[in-house]
Amino acid sequence: MGRGKLGTFSVAMTDFDRTLAQLFDEAARRWEAVGLPLGELHAEYADALVELRLIPEADEQARRAVEMLEGQGVQLMAAEAQLRAARLAQLRQDPQAAV
Repeated sequence: MGRGKLGTFSVAMTDFDRTLAQLFDEAARRWEAVGLPLGELHAEYADALVELRLIPEADEQARRAVEMLEGQGVQLMAAEAQLRAARLAQLRQDPQAAV
């Protein structure tokens, strides 16, 4: 019985992940339309994923935020994104990536 509930939870999280990704895609289109730096949106998405304990997904978004913000020359926001990525590396127990 417990395995069935866990399986249902896994399916629900997959649906949730898909819905969250769709909402992110819509937000990205809107941010692009008004000229906001998408790197910040990836950073915000990473924060949301951390709250959901989706650490690998959050790490991917945080690293993407760093790349985008550095590429856009938004240094303060890039530094904040680097800190976020380093904290996520610590959570993943990857000290090399945290440096």
